[in-house]
Amino acid sequence: MKWQKTSHFLYTHHIPILPRLMHITARILFSCSIPPKVVLADGVRLAHNGLGVVIHEDAVIGKGTVLLHNVTIGGKNGQGPPKIGNYCFIGAGACILGEISIGDDVMVGANAVVTKSVPAGTIVAGVPAKRIGEVPAECIGIPKH
Repeated sequence: MKWQKTSHFLYTHHIPILPRLMHITARILFSCSIPPKVVLADGVRLAHNGLGVVIHEDAVIGKGTVLLHNVTIGGKNGQGPPKIGNYCFIGAGACILGEISIGDDVMVGANAVVTKSVPAGTIVAGVPAKRIGEVPAECIGIPKH
């Protein structure tokens, strides 16, 4: 996370080559693709050092969100990337695609394929992802581990 935060800082301060070199190095070292332009809010966690994570360069991920390994957050058919809310949990292998919105406190099951917006406090799973429940009230606003 510190690597990407540093890369993002350099990118936003218009320092030319270094953010790109950091992105390439992270791709080699950690097998992930998180461009310097990606906005990761405070407290975002990438399990397993972000192994296999691919994030669209225009993506925005809210605070306290946890991404497990092999997660893809990207565009679909020329659309922009999704916006991920605060305190979400994205399971291993999940794909979140297209210009959609994932509300706060959403849980996405492992290997789910999400192509439609998800309201806050919802649990989704499957291919394509469907609502399977609600996040318990006592878990709302708490970082997911």
